[in-house]
Amino acid sequence: MELINNVFSVPGHRGVYFRELDLLAVSDLQLGEERVLAEESKIYLPEIQIKLVIEEIRKMHELTGAGRILINGDFKHGFSGASRQEWVEVEKVYKESRALYREVIVVRGNHDNYLSNISALLGFNLNDEYFEAGYKFVHGHRLNPLEGVRTLVIGHEQPAILLRKGFDSIKMPVILYGKAISGINFICLPALSPISSGVEVNAIDKRELLSPYFKSVVDVDELNAIAIEPEVGEVTLPKVGILRRFLRDASGR
Repeated sequence: MELINNVFSVPGHRGVYFRELDLLAVSDLQLGEERVLAEESKIYLPEIQIKLVIEEIRKMHELTGAGRILINGDFKHGFSGASRQEWVEVEKVYKESRALYREVIVVRGNHDNYLSNISALLGFNLNDEYFEAGYKFVHGHRLNPLEGVRTLVIGHEQPAILLRKGFDSIKMPVILYGKAISGINFICLPALSPISSGVEVNAIDKRELLSPYFKSVVDVDELNAIAIEPEVGEVTLPKVGILRRFLRDASGR
């Protein structure tokens, strides 16, 4: 689906293709999260995330034919260092991406404090932001200048939508898109991580959203949402504000 002019969703997948740039953008891979969950929360998951992330990157290359890929922050998960799992998995994803795409661009996220150690070894640059032809890609955990920007793309929030009917509920990752308050185009990417729980943007108070862009640059209730559902491809939903009302009515509040 065309989100804005020459910018497309990839049905059933957690990426966005920018035709003008010949660029696929993904965000929040959170590699190594299984080990962190095991150590900090005693939640033990099989280490399958790396396999699923690589499958997604391969499939989106097949579907879009993109020549370049941009990882828009949080390549890895741990804050306090770079675990052995993160070293191994970042290297695997980077080398797989280099084999498929002619260029791999990496934007630094708030989880990427120690990614510089890995990037130096593998030979890729870490960018605080990436700007090209009016498109600005930032992770979204802090505000960046917007001079000359036509389209702003962030990650960080890991947006999801909660839908409920009676005792049944479903939560789906979504791409958020629309206009910022200033009128520029705005896109928020979902987490590529298959084990990310996601932030239910229609269920929590807007003041509790993670990214500062949702506090001063964008009204989340005015954004459109596309749910990513592997079985059916994608589901076009109403604006977040309408979804918020639907959820409130379904909850009887």
